[in-house]
Amino acid sequence: MAEGRSILIADDEPIFRKALANLLRLDGHVCHTAADADEAIDMLRADRYDLLISDVVMPGNENLRLVREAQLLAEGMPVILVSGCEPIDSAQRGQYPAIVAFLEKPLDFDEFGRTLQAALQESGSRPPAR
Repeated sequence: MAEGRSILIADDEPIFRKALANLLRLDGHVCHTAADADEAIDMLRADRYDLLISDVVMPGNENLRLVREAQLLAEGMPVILVSGCEPIDSAQRGQYPAIVAFLEKPLDFDEFGRTLQAALQESGSRPPAR
């Protein structure tokens, strides 16, 4: 996996959020976490990230609000969506070009690793966040 990238994880499940951040930190990434869309949007306003990993169903994320705001605040930043209960259809995905993948919980970590690597390569055309 590409190392040392700045990743924002937005998920209202504390165990998932913390475990994923710890896993990514072991690979050398800088991870920040948010418990809901409002907190994530505030973080996107304050800092730059190479990748957003976001839950679909969480407080403040009605109609993928976080993805819409992220496209405005961090143009070109790829987004990986994850969800345990609500898949998004291809029409929804087509509305948001930043979405590079949709993964269902529980994550298949081999698939997640491949998806992460591809998303960070796509993000590689942007200068690294710091």
